[in-house]
Amino acid sequence: MFICLFTAYVQNNHSCWSQSANTVAGSSSGILGSSLSELFDPIAMHYDIPNKVIIVGDSGNHRVLKFSLDNPSSDGTVIAGGNGPGCESNQFQNTVGVALDSSRQLYVTDSSCGRLLKFSANSNSTTFGVIITRLNGPQGIFIDPLTDDLYVTVSYDNSIVKFPNDSNTSVIVAGA
Repeated sequence: MFICLFTAYVQNNHSCWSQSANTVAGSSSGILGSSLSELFDPIAMHYDIPNKVIIVGDSGNHRVLKFSLDNPSSDGTVIAGGNGPGCESNQFQNTVGVALDSSRQLYVTDSSCGRLLKFSANSNSTTFGVIITRLNGPQGIFIDPLTDDLYVTVSYDNSIVKFPNDSNTSVIVAGA
């Protein structure tokens, strides 16, 4: 599996995509693997614009990796998980959402373990995350860059919940 960046541009008031792409993570031939240059079922991704870094939830390898866009040929770095499958706070079963807040803390949704975790800035494979809450099938995650409010889609509850900045208490903002 691999991740490519495509170039979008506007020409004569129409959006266009370039016909070429650059592989920035994983195998350009689509081969899955577990080395730090390979991915296996990447589902989640966050683009850290100021630092030119892609954060990837590598679900099949039960880890979260970061890749530098300044050096796309370099291997990824494990910033959470990578300790086999499981529901301990240094493991994942199914990483489906990743995001960074303004303090560079990492948030991860693990759908199979039904939880939202937070990892300190500069975490690695030996770092244990803090479980923010248990949710019924958490999926996508978004952090409002202006407020650091956290939004999570919860598939089995058909809802979107909001965690106001630095709060463990959620509010349903859409759905059931």
